[in-house]
Amino acid sequence: MCAGLQHALSLVAGLFRHSRPRVAVENPGYFLPRSVLRNHGLEVVPVPVRSGGMDLDALRQSGCSVAYVTPSHQFPLGHVMPVENRLKLIEWARAEGHAVIEDDYDSELRYKGEPIPSLQGLSPDGNIFYLGTFSKILSPALRLSYMVLPQAVLPAYRRLFGDYQSSSSLLEQSTLARFMEHGHWERHIRRVRTGCKRKHDALLRAIDRHFGDGADIIGQGAGLHVVLRLSGVSMSEEELVKKAGAAGVRLFPFSETLDGGGEDSGMLLLGFGAMQPEEIDRAVELLSRVCLSPPVEPFAAGG
Repeated sequence: MCAGLQHALSLVAGLFRHSRPRVAVENPGYFLPRSVLRNHGLEVVPVPVRSGGMDLDALRQSGCSVAYVTPSHQFPLGHVMPVENRLKLIEWARAEGHAVIEDDYDSELRYKGEPIPSLQGLSPDGNIFYLGTFSKILSPALRLSYMVLPQAVLPAYRRLFGDYQSSSSLLEQSTLARFMEHGHWERHIRRVRTGCKRKHDALLRAIDRHFGDGADIIGQGAGLHVVLRLSGVSMSEEELVKKAGAAGVRLFPFSETLDGGGEDSGMLLLGFGAMQPEEIDRAVELLSRVCLSPPVEPFAAGG
């Protein structure tokens, strides 16, 4: 049991520091793993993301012996890695003696189709470090997560961290364990999934209503966010975020998901987990006014 992804990755990085110094990460991808891994002295190598997840050809050419991936719902683009690609990634790790860090951060929140088995589920004996969290289903304030380690690394893990105390509350662990034992966990997941799906569907309807052909949605069908690709917007990301904030809509810069910064013009990351369905339409309406309003022509005196 761990106190969130940051804690879990810090432990994994301690196992890799000397034996596996280069780690491939998704680009665009979650910014926290990049910081944690670099702060532990590891070299982070950005690898492009395609519709099928991390580009496996680019991974093979990267010279990395570890890959950090979010195959169930890639952050931020929302792509789901197909079984075929999952098996290829497992084979990459098996054949070359490499390792995969699988961050399965929100697989419970899938709103259509059947769930695809995790990498760890497809290869229980493989060199896969499986990380999960209770933040999305319960609350991020609890700081409760977990990891499942490969059998082969357990001796090294116990040697390095055997004297460590638990960083997550034992009281909360025990309470959650009893919650599961009494059958409440699965019912809670279904209830949360139903509520989040209402928010998700309300967001899609609002985008269609207020943006129309002016935007494409990427990554719908799961999780607590989507990415909006705008068309015909001339504003820079910085200007767009600033104007949206002035209108009452807080945006997280998409460029933060790109390794080394930069700007992917016209991409917006929209989170809806903390909102109520009735709030979503108004927020999207305000955002559309910012994004789709024509630029004001400067006034020219004389004539």
